[in-house]
Amino acid sequence: FRSVMLTYFLAWFMSAMFAGLDMSGPLHIPTFVPISKANCTALPVGADNCKKVKVKVSGLPKGKGTVSLQVNVVKGMWGGLSFGGGNFVCVCTRSWWKNKSIAAQNQVTVHELGHKFGMVTDGTGKKPDKPAKYYTGKGHMGPHCHKGLPVKASYSGDAGACVMFGATNAPKAFCNHCTPAIRKMDLSTGWSAF
Repeated sequence: FRSVMLTYFLAWFMSAMFAGLDMSGPLHIPTFVPISKANCTALPVGADNCKKVKVKVSGLPKGKGTVSLQVNVVKGMWGGLSFGGGNFVCVCTRSWWKNKSIAAQNQVTVHELGHKFGMVTDGTGKKPDKPAKYYTGKGHMGPHCHKGLPVKASYSGDAGACVMFGATNAPKAFCNHCTPAIRKMDLSTGWSAF
């Protein structure tokens, strides 16, 4: 089995452009001037989760115009992923704008390996029985265990009591509902190499 640790660094800046009218002559010609990344500063300075950009406009043509800024944005974050069809598990060393501790990465490793081993099953076919605290979706991606929490429409922002809870703030061990299923899994065939 191979585990790969990946660090995601997202380049936020793609391009910037000033569009205005050249007022220096009688024709007022439309003008487009690229703005370099060096003249664009994400605010607050030094933070990753920025919502504003300061643009240095000195050097641009005088007069009114529009600054267009194209940036990458984060749609969602995960602590890790278990890729289907092979032996590949991804554990993020940085997520939610923060470096993740080794303990947090270990918890995600156990969780993602749990998915690789077939946890948390829906009980169909030859799979082990569905755990009593099984849920799918509800603010998380895929099947998980809500041990320690009542049935809810969404578990976003909650902390569960099983490593198979759908967020990375759970313990590092399988709960009493998930442990029997992991013991029943036939892992003898393994996985194809990634």
